[in-house]
Amino acid sequence: MKNIFATKNRYILILLALIFVSTFYLPILFAESPSPKGEAKANFDTGRIYDVAYSPDGTRLAVANSEGIWIYDATTYQLLRLVKSRRTGVHLIVFSPDGSTIASEEELSRIHLWDVNTGKHKYELERGSWIRTFDFSADGETFLTVGVHGAFTFWDTATGVKKQQIIKPKEFINSYCSVFDPNNLILAVSNLHATIDLYDPVKGVVKKTLTGHKRGCHRIAFSPDGKTLASGSDDADLRDEDGNFRRDSGNLHVWDTVKGELKHKISVEGMYGIYSIAFSPDGSLLAGGDEFGNIHLVNPNTGEYKKKFEGHDGLVPAIAFSSDMRTFASGSRDGTVRIWDVASGENKRILY
Repeated sequence: MKNIFATKNRYILILLALIFVSTFYLPILFAESPSPKGEAKANFDTGRIYDVAYSPDGTRLAVANSEGIWIYDATTYQLLRLVKSRRTGVHLIVFSPDGSTIASEEELSRIHLWDVNTGKHKYELERGSWIRTFDFSADGETFLTVGVHGAFTFWDTATGVKKQQIIKPKEFINSYCSVFDPNNLILAVSNLHATIDLYDPVKGVVKKTLTGHKRGCHRIAFSPDGKTLASGSDDADLRDEDGNFRRDSGNLHVWDTVKGELKHKISVEGMYGIYSIAFSPDGSLLAGGDEFGNIHLVNPNTGEYKKKFEGHDGLVPAIAFSSDMRTFASGSRDGTVRIWDVASGENKRILY
């Protein structure tokens, strides 16, 4: 009888010991390694990725997703900090020319400016009309926003105080996207009616209209010198020579912004609707990400198709080249950011 009680007591002690270990030690043993300064975890979890951007000096890589802005060392890819979204994620990010500030757009056109080095919130811009696009001036002293109803607003970057506002009758409510040239002399607007208007952002008047697309462009981008504009869409011929419908119907248009003329129309087999575009820092390369995860690299000066990068499992909404042009980063709806070697086409790293 004593042996039975001794055995039961032994089992009870073992059970209590297991409960104690599982309660106090296992969570510590299997916990994630703390991230730098405890500011961010080392992965994106299930966050949806919206944008990627390199700082002007190439030392930082920023990723915007449904949690906030993830800032990485662009060489080691060490996570430096997570700038938490104030509401429902960050949809668009832009670095200031000196790389010290990053501007972000959240739901309902809430524009925030952040200190890149500390992650501290600097200020939120006064809300007006729905913001279609925004950018820093070339000298970094002015921040320009464009509302959907044609309100051009100039802000003091240091204080966030409104300096000037010009309201024009032209509405941007039907535009797909807008982008400024590097010197803020031209605002390009891709419209629902398949044209691209080139505006004077100060006077608010159309300087040129680019025609040639069959549908509105999902993404447009200026070359570094502002003399070339690239646009991506899904309006290539939808039927092949036999009259059958094609699934690969994407194309890249390259425009001369000075003459207002189409330079090249690039469409190849396996190129689907283009949803992201980026020029290399010297303007010699153009990358376009499509809706099925492929990235297409072309020469915008000659129209030559160079190579296809495969690896993503979902639409690619963002691409950015590194300052040395050896790599570029791409963000996808599959929840990953991939770093690619431009010369070899190799996927060097995946950031989750």
